[in-house]
Amino acid sequence: MATIRATCPDCGDVELSSQQMQILVCSADLAAAYAFRCPVCRLMVTKPTDHRVVDVLVSSGVPLRTWDVPAEIEEAHDGPAITWDDILEFHFRLSEEGWLTRMINEAARGGHAA
Repeated sequence: MATIRATCPDCGDVELSSQQMQILVCSADLAAAYAFRCPVCRLMVTKPTDHRVVDVLVSSGVPLRTWDVPAEIEEAHDGPAITWDDILEFHFRLSEEGWLTRMINEAARGGHAA
């Protein structure tokens, strides 16, 4: 198992085994990053990287995971943007008794409560 030196933003240089790190590659645009939990402070660290580094890390035994862009990104978004007032109203509605049932009923009617 290879020993890999990486940099934690809080602790500086740390040493990791190849199994303590992972490579993340986006299937849509092949953007890559590596991620690890700092063995000193336990902070989760993710840093973008290039394919040359990916090749070196994979050859050192670091596991590679691909991820997909969520389908919601490609969906059409009609209607007005959510405002801070909308978020505040939603927050207050969550504290009301029966909030979930009311919201489900309103959504089924296609309405919006005043």
